[in-house]
Amino acid sequence: MSIDLKARNNEFWESVRTLYLEDFLAAVYQSRWKSRMLRRWLRDGPRRAIVRQTDVESDPLTIELSREGFDLRVGGAEDGCRLLATHLCLVGFSFSLSWFLLHWAGGQIRLPDFSARLRDHLLFALVFFG
Repeated sequence: MSIDLKARNNEFWESVRTLYLEDFLAAVYQSRWKSRMLRRWLRDGPRRAIVRQTDVESDPLTIELSREGFDLRVGGAEDGCRLLATHLCLVGFSFSLSWFLLHWAGGQIRLPDFSARLRDHLLFALVFFG
């Protein structure tokens, strides 16, 4: 039962990936200012963000940014900037910084290794909110 539920919940990530994030990140890589910023940031190698739902059993969404492009996959690496969020918070996601800060202050979003990876977290915020 739990495996079927987990597979069903992973369909949420697949729809987010195909309907939303692929187009958004393609536009980021085509943007003149953001692509320049990404090249400087990624010269030491690719960076990963792992987004995990806290109230629903599912695999995490891994967003990997590299100089050649991006990779979005369900599951995968556990090393990178971690973002923990509730399912309803992710469903209502908006690319505004005020939305993020409101949910972070309300406890619906957590960044467990924020101080350890401060630069990476700030640059991921620039990609998504800048």
